[in-house]
Amino acid sequence: MSTIAVPAILAGQTNPSLLVSHWNSMFRAGSKVGPTLVALGAVNYLYAAWGAYNSTYDTRVWKGFAAAGVSTMAVAPYTIVFLSSTNSALLGQAAKTTLSEVQVRGLVEQWAFLNLLRSGIPIISTALGLYGALGLTGKVVTILVGTAETPFSIHWGLLTSKSTFFNAALTGSWKESSEGKIRLVEDDPELFSTYVLWIYNQDWTLDQNGKALSSDAHCRLYILADKYGSEALQNLIIDKLCERARRPNFEMRFTTFGYVYDNTLSGIPLRKLLADFLAWKLSLPYYKSLVDVAPQCLYDALEVYEKRLSHSSKTTTPYHDTVACKNYHIHQDGTSCSSLVAPDANKGKPT
Repeated sequence: MSTIAVPAILAGQTNPSLLVSHWNSMFRAGSKVGPTLVALGAVNYLYAAWGAYNSTYDTRVWKGFAAAGVSTMAVAPYTIVFLSSTNSALLGQAAKTTLSEVQVRGLVEQWAFLNLLRSGIPIISTALGLYGALGLTGKVVTILVGTAETPFSIHWGLLTSKSTFFNAALTGSWKESSEGKIRLVEDDPELFSTYVLWIYNQDWTLDQNGKALSSDAHCRLYILADKYGSEALQNLIIDKLCERARRPNFEMRFTTFGYVYDNTLSGIPLRKLLADFLAWKLSLPYYKSLVDVAPQCLYDALEVYEKRLSHSSKTTTPYHDTVACKNYHIHQDGTSCSSLVAPDANKGKPT
C-alpha cells in the first residue's frame, strides 16, 4: 500500500491539510483491516504448528509453522516501537494544521518507508511457513517391499518421524540413507500398503484393494509395526482389536494365535490381549484346537483363566475400553492415554 498509494498522494497534493487528509483516510482503512489479517495469519500458523506437533511429523514442520506464527505477531511490536511516533505526528496534524508542506511530506515519506519495512515481516513469515510445509512435501524415499521389490514412494519427514527403524536407517551414515532407498525383501507389499495408509492418514478403513482388514491382518500389521518401531500404530491396532473383542459374537481364527506366537517375543502386548481374549471368550473346543497350533498361547490363557476364577467378582474384561490402554498400550515415556477406539469399517462384519 505504501509503495503505491503514497507516491500518488505526494504527487497530487501540495496543500498540507489535503495531504494529511488523504493519508488519514488511507491509514484509517488500513487500521481496520490490518490487525484482523495479522491475527488470522498468526492463528493459522500456530494452529498448523500445533497439529503438526501432535501428529509427530518431522520437527522441522511444527517449528517452521510456529516460527511463522510468532514472526507474524511481530507486526504489533514493530508498529509500537517504530511507527507510533510518526503516526501520532500525522494524526495530530490531521486534527490541526501546524506543520508546513515540507514537514508533512517528510512525515508521510517516513511513514511510507517504515511501513514498507513492516511489510517484510509477513514475507519472512511466509518463508518460515514454507520451510515448515516443505517438511511435509520435501525429500521422498523409495521402499522396495517383497521379493518382487514393489516400490513405495514415501515422504522422508513422515516416515522417519513415525518409525524408529526407518529413522535410524535414513538419518545415519548408512548406504540406505545416502541412496534414499531401502529393500524389505521379507515383508508383504499388501500389508505394507496399509502401513503407508497409516503414515499419511493416522488410520485406515480399507486396504489398497478396497477390502475390510480382517483381524488376522490386524495382528500381522501389529507385528510389522513392532518391527518398524511404530508404537502409535501398535496402540491403534490394539484399540481396533479390543473394539472387536467386545462384540458378543466375535471370534478369531485359531491360526492367528499361532502366527502371533511364532513371530513375537514373550511380553509383547498383543500376546497378552490374545491370551485374555481366550480366557474370557472362547470355549473348550477352541482350546483343543490350540494345543498343536499355539501351545504357549494356550498356557498363557489358562494362567489368565485361573486368575479370573480367583477374582470371580470381577466382571469387566481386561480389554474393556476403560482399561485397554493401561493393559495393552505401549508408552515409552511412562505416561498413559485414554483408549480411544478408532472407527472400524468392519463393525458388524464377519472376520
